[in-house]
Amino acid sequence: MMDHHEAHAHAAYRAQPHSTALILTVDAMGDGLSATAWVGQVGQLNRHWAQSGLAAVNTFYSRITEWLGFTALRHEGKVTGLAAYAEPPPELLEHMAERLRFVSPGFNRLSPFLVETKDSPFYRALGEFRREEVAAAAQRTLEDAVTAFVAYWVERTGVADVAVAGGAFANVKLNQRVAALPQVRSLFVTPHMGDGGLALGAALGAAGAPPEARVRLDWGPRYTKSQISRELHIARLTAVSGVDAVEHAASLLARGKTVARFAGGMEFGPRALGNRSILVRPDLPEVNDRLNGQLKRTEFMPFAPICAAENAPRLFVGLEKTPLSARHMTVCCDCTEELRRLAPGVVHVDGTARPQLVDANESPRLHRLLRRFEELTGVPALINTSFNMHEEPIVCSPFDAIRAWRAAKLDALMLDDVIVERDR
Repeated sequence: MMDHHEAHAHAAYRAQPHSTALILTVDAMGDGLSATAWVGQVGQLNRHWAQSGLAAVNTFYSRITEWLGFTALRHEGKVTGLAAYAEPPPELLEHMAERLRFVSPGFNRLSPFLVETKDSPFYRALGEFRREEVAAAAQRTLEDAVTAFVAYWVERTGVADVAVAGGAFANVKLNQRVAALPQVRSLFVTPHMGDGGLALGAALGAAGAPPEARVRLDWGPRYTKSQISRELHIARLTAVSGVDAVEHAASLLARGKTVARFAGGMEFGPRALGNRSILVRPDLPEVNDRLNGQLKRTEFMPFAPICAAENAPRLFVGLEKTPLSARHMTVCCDCTEELRRLAPGVVHVDGTARPQLVDANESPRLHRLLRRFEELTGVPALINTSFNMHEEPIVCSPFDAIRAWRAAKLDALMLDDVIVERDR
């Protein structure tokens, strides 16, 4: 039998390439635990430490999410996005540290008898600050506690190649801070770091799979040409004839059109990595407002860049320690002046982005689309956002894709090697 954090740890260790790695998990709670530390060595995992669900990290970020008016355990990413709009006031950071901090070898604990509401002293004090400041302070507090936790375990074990899993590491800004630690040589973030990744960890662990860089994640359902044609017929849609879909899509994107891409197998994990993505030119005025309006999404959430892997050195700073995670859109980094100038729509207000790098050998058609768009426009990246309406799952089937495409009133829909235009 494999418990919650052990499955997280197996997913982290066995989906990265290092034979010896430090594995850390931080999650809200699973099977009574909130944090663990392991060392993976020659295919075996050994747990060095675990902390109970009474650890303060268990509920901290989710309770702040709830206090800010979002849905706990679902909208934590909105807090991360909002945090970039303010600097955390020192007095608020001091107040937050009362609730969460690193206490060797893990985190401070909370009383099991603690019952609080928005009127409790800790939360009532937050009302003296702007919501952006509260978000910024919560983000910094989480970063400070978790980075201290990571640094401690690297120093204690002497293992500097780190792999992480658990819901806390869905926070891409936190992952940026972890990667920047001088003690860390490399960082791997499990592509499905949340509870959806437990099945992967359980399977890899039970099989005793060796550590291996698992870059491609298109493990989900894929559909035949006849299935796609059938759905187009039912929807009374006619594909554009006599065109190369990739070439035509690049031309549409260059003209400022929104293109939804449905291709191959659905990707595993919470990120859309090109097979179920909406692609948009990132240098148009007010592109973020327009796209947020079409998809009914929160206006302060940033869009992510997708670009050819060979362009990364001139566009991003600080990806040297996270080459694999940068393929999965699980870590933030600073943007170069070139990217800020050429693709402002994918640069957040704090000058960072959550990139996805596409390799020509792994995804040749998507890579060709990116390079052809760059040839037409001089812009080395596209906006990549998940193909779904707000609060809906990412599309899976051709039926889902056609429905969401129509609901969002997007300009074009690529279904493998055919393309449909709304104007036609």
